[in-house]
Amino acid sequence: MARDHRFAEERLFQGLMIAATALIVSSLALILLTVLVKGLPFMSLDMVTRTPQGGYYLGKGGGVLNAIVGSLYLAGGATLLAILIGLPVALYLNV
Repeated sequence: MARDHRFAEERLFQGLMIAATALIVSSLALILLTVLVKGLPFMSLDMVTRTPQGGYYLGKGGGVLNAIVGSLYLAGGATLLAILIGLPVALYLNV
């Protein structure tokens, strides 16, 4: 009897986990779809390769080049920091 109870409990939590995962994935897909549908018509090479003009983020014209470069700097810095910390730790643990 205890075995049946554990099996039912496991099935319940598996179902809850699958439902939560489906909710999160569908929310992410909806957000990405909304951004693509509303943003794609305004996307051009000129917008990607120019910096904002004048008012920066206050509604003036311009592009998003500085945001792209800033994201690349952040990703590169985080990767470098992870390598500098993770590589010696991995080598120490494997020796």
